[in-house]
Amino acid sequence: MKDMSWKKRIVSKINSNFQEYKGPIEIERIQSIAVIGGSEDIVSAEEVVDSLSKEFGVSKNSIKVMVYSDVKSVKNQVSFGPEDFSIFGKIKSSDLEEFTMEKVDLLINYQRLANVYGNRVNLLSRASFKAGFESSELKNLNFELKGGELSNEVFDKELVKYLNILNIC
Repeated sequence: MKDMSWKKRIVSKINSNFQEYKGPIEIERIQSIAVIGGSEDIVSAEEVVDSLSKEFGVSKNSIKVMVYSDVKSVKNQVSFGPEDFSIFGKIKSSDLEEFTMEKVDLLINYQRLANVYGNRVNLLSRASFKAGFESSELKNLNFELKGGELSNEVFDKELVKYLNILNIC
């Protein structure tokens, strides 16, 4: 047996929780949206909320955004980082716990660079439909779009097209 570092063992343990089965889609129309992404993916939470509200036709109050940042100077009221998790991946932050426990119709994951903390939030989210950029690490997305170099706005437009085909947007 190879000697694994504690960090690799923790990442392996967390990743083993990812499931291939996505389950049935249980929504008729998108009414609430949750968004996660890195600080390099989401520059302004307000701009994301405005854009999604316009694109999906939902109220701004029904859109929640959480931004991953491991730099203290970038931290704000809608962000999370390594300090919000225990060594075994349990959420310590009440705001992040509330974000993951809230039942939403759609979770949009803007992460282009996978990180274990964003993956954990994605996994724990109780969203009925999960969408994001294609990643070898995220196995629980209902919709994946190739092309991490695409803008969030292009992703949103493609997602709306797909959801219209499914008659849920």
